[in-house]
Amino acid sequence: MKSKGFIKSVLLVAVLAMAVLANVGATGQQEAGGEKQETLSFITWRGDDSAAYDLIIENFEAANPNIKVNVEYFKGGTTYDGIVTTRGMGGELDFYAAQPGGQLAAYVQSNFALDVTDQPFVDRVLPGAKAAATYDGVTYGVSQATSTMCVFYNKEIFAEYNLEIPTTWDEFIAICDTLQSNGVTPLVAGLSQHYIAQNFYKMMAAHWKPEESPDYWQNITLKKMTLADEPMPTIMRDIEFLYDQGYYVSGVEGVDKHGAAALFAQGKVAMNVEGAWRTNTIASTEGAPEFGLFALPYKGDADKTVRIVHPNQAHLIFPQSKNIEPSLKFYDHLMNKESQSIYANVANMVPTVKDTPVESPVIKMVMDFLASGEGVLGPNLANTNNEVQQTLYETFTKVAIGLDTDDVIAEMQTKIDGIER
Repeated sequence: MKSKGFIKSVLLVAVLAMAVLANVGATGQQEAGGEKQETLSFITWRGDDSAAYDLIIENFEAANPNIKVNVEYFKGGTTYDGIVTTRGMGGELDFYAAQPGGQLAAYVQSNFALDVTDQPFVDRVLPGAKAAATYDGVTYGVSQATSTMCVFYNKEIFAEYNLEIPTTWDEFIAICDTLQSNGVTPLVAGLSQHYIAQNFYKMMAAHWKPEESPDYWQNITLKKMTLADEPMPTIMRDIEFLYDQGYYVSGVEGVDKHGAAALFAQGKVAMNVEGAWRTNTIASTEGAPEFGLFALPYKGDADKTVRIVHPNQAHLIFPQSKNIEPSLKFYDHLMNKESQSIYANVANMVPTVKDTPVESPVIKMVMDFLASGEGVLGPNLANTNNEVQQTLYETFTKVAIGLDTDDVIAEMQTKIDGIER
């Protein structure tokens, strides 16, 4: 007869074995029919693009029946960075979206991003898409889509008052004055959201000093310059000027990006300063007027057309993931021409993989706009401190809603000086 101690030992071994199996399942690996089943955990804030993502994932799972992708569309309730950190360190995250610039740099510095420099999908994309997630010569991801900052203008209103696309800052101001004097509200922007006002700054800085503008934010991060150094004060004063002149729709401080797009689509304002990623939203609004795009002109060479190349979310693989190989396989699928075409045509985003077929006339309009001028990377792509970047967003917002530029510079530079870096 076996002893009670022996029986207890057998039971303990059985329990531990069951726990191990359960843990294997929890980390995304199971045995089924002799083939290892793997489950990837993927999170992105791009809920607006869920239809495209879902179709891409469906195609991937059909081609790779042993890999399942569980995607979650972040909806708030806590910080995105907090979720990435908590789940990643807890072994519950494999693949995730990151915003190029300070956020992505913070993930890289925290060892939350796998080196993918030598992966085949890196060579398929346009240079700006690779630059968006490359630091110190190491590529951690590529941008899935790209876009640009722009001014949407109502062609019908412009035609009524014989207005043409401006090529200088003075011409832009003259357009605002003409519209205002005829009872037409010139401008709207979603200024209740702190990152919208940066669109003004990026276009203005790039038009004035295209070769230098991509480095300004990083120079502030590295303490090589301050908000009091040019061209910061001049640009901020002119951003403040637009508010002081009353060019905006009344109550613009409380208008978000969706409200701004709606007001423009309804013909209540002549121009909306935003990103070209809002093109389809406006075009699909019932009764929307015929519209076009132009880059906000500023000081500098009036004959030089500059476009901000603004790669959107890149994707990163958590280095501590237990599913590195299937994650790389999924990344490769995400960045092939078929998937990029789906993303472009379903989500109405400009693709980054070369020679991707695009059907949407709206996306073609943005692609033509981007191709019509010199491309300059946005300063957020060079900046490596997310906290400094968020403070810069706040800085531009404060002057955009009419706060005194000198007061803002003093207040926000003090805040920047207090950021550890």
